Amino acid sequence: MLPVTAESIHAIQDFSGKDVERLTQAVDNVKHKSLLLLIYSAGLRKGEVLNLRVRDLDFSRECLFVKDSKGGKYRYTLFAPKAMAFLKEYMRVYKPRYWLFEGRAGGQYSESSLQSIFERARERSNVNPFFTLHGLRHSFATHLVEQGVGFVTLLPCVMFLLPGYPDTVAWFASFLYFEGLFWASGG
Repeated sequence: MLPVTAESIHAIQDFSGKDVERLTQAVDNVKHKSLLLLIYSAGLRKGEVLNLRVRDLDFSRECLFVKDSKGGKYRYTLFAPKAMAFLKEYMRVYKPRYWLFEGRAGGQYSESSLQSIFERARERSNVNPFFTLHGLRHSFATHLVEQGVGFVTLLPCVMFLLPGYPDTVAWFASFLYFEGLFWASGG
């Protein structure tokens, strides 16, 4: 059995829907809000959102291409219409050229800046101080299942499309099972 530590308890905490709403409402800057909404609604890691290029977005299909994901894999994922609205406004105002999220000098946005945005929003919104940016990513799948989205519908949103597909299916099924969500969703 794995030991339970304070770090492991904090690592598994998901945001509630109200927590996500409070967190994003605590952010006024459209770029910062777009970053957080995209992490949440597309289930992206920090590096994945920062590595997005303008051409990776497909507004007509409400999806985006994630290149060089964990393990060097590639995948497509969906994102929420609410995130799309903020992304369109962000792109209208900031006019990014290559990277979807650019720093002041036009280069790639930094991970430390993203982490600071999240920490300021977490403090302003008074959500659980142990919530993490990575927890925001994990809340995406949890909330979809809680809303009644079934395993078969959810799987394409979170799996990698290139080599390793069977491993990804097995991993995701075990993730839902151990989170207690697999059976609750009719799996």
